[in-house]
Amino acid sequence: MTLLEEIKANVPPDVLATRNTQAITDALNATRTKPSGLQVGKGTILETIGFAAGNAFLDAIDTQPDFRHVRGLIAEGRLIISSPLVSATIGSFVPAVLTQAQANALLALATVPDPIDELSVRRAVWSDAGEWRA
Repeated sequence: MTLLEEIKANVPPDVLATRNTQAITDALNATRTKPSGLQVGKGTILETIGFAAGNAFLDAIDTQPDFRHVRGLIAEGRLIISSPLVSATIGSFVPAVLTQAQANALLALATVPDPIDELSVRRAVWSDAGEWRA
């Protein structure tokens, strides 16, 4: 997807209509994220969703044979939370072990803001000839 396509898809039409490239940049940056690459362990899990939910989640991982290698990664604080496989697996614990809000809190660790500068937005929405492209 080009930057112009991303702008058109994610910036409200009323903001685009202003042709204010800073306002467009601000609206676009509110939606832009990228994978965090964050490695998490037991402490991060407990801090994020609390002791009761965190213990229940970790206990569920500890008791399932399919997660025998995941246990070590979590114990060492090396589970990459932004991995698509990890994100999908966290979702699979809803509602049996986690609430959707708790899963969302863990999944929020998987992304970080990915802002773009106003000049790049300006270059995307205005042609070199000064024509509005959005």
